[in-house]
Amino acid sequence: MKGLVIVAKQRTGTNFLRSLVADSSNGHNVGEAFHTDTQGADGNFFAWMEREGRDYPLIRKEPELRKLLEDWLDHVEHNFPVPILDVKYNSFWAVSNTWMSMIELPPMLKVLNQRGYKFVHLTRANRLEHALSLVFARETGVYVTFKDVEINGKYTVEPDKLQTMCRQYEREIAFVNGYLRRLRRVEEMTYEDLYGADERALRPVLRKLMAGTDIVFDKVGEARTKKIVKNWRDNVNNVAEIEAAFGL
Repeated sequence: MKGLVIVAKQRTGTNFLRSLVADSSNGHNVGEAFHTDTQGADGNFFAWMEREGRDYPLIRKEPELRKLLEDWLDHVEHNFPVPILDVKYNSFWAVSNTWMSMIELPPMLKVLNQRGYKFVHLTRANRLEHALSLVFARETGVYVTFKDVEINGKYTVEPDKLQTMCRQYEREIAFVNGYLRRLRRVEEMTYEDLYGADERALRPVLRKLMAGTDIVFDKVGEARTKKIVKNWRDNVNNVAEIEAAFGL
């Protein structure tokens, strides 16, 4: 079945988008497939490897990796028709050749592309808020929440550090786009396109997202996750310094 693969960096709203699409359609939210913290999930690649008693070869060649990925996807598609997968930038090489050029398309992307999956490149348009989201998550240990939370702490964050993080994000996006341009079907989307949008605005966005897949739009559903930081200025000591550095 032709499902959806959300490609993104951490802290870009992938949990939000996966749950929104699943609640709006017949799609199945498989989750972050190559994350070691989600090994309890049925669709997790590493959990599947362990249950199947599969050994990860010490010297990895593309044919055997492609077979491994094909077998895993057979399992996923059998248990989760029309899956919604989440693959982070740094997971592209979780199943890769022992000797592989960084400009070579990773086997994972090759297999998903050839099986007819559609890719969604999800980014954060507001680079500063993305960098601060990473900082707050690391400081608080709260990465995903399904209920409203209140962060009481205030943090001093060096503007130079935030600017470095923003530049790094730009470089990563450019690098990943080099891969995505070689795939059949890729949809570009930002978190800001989705969060806070009303039903009328979301309907065409979701329909376009599902077009060309076996995911069937039903209604505009609800995302299950909540935004951890509502306004970063409430949790930063040196607001004026950061605003000046970013020209706000």
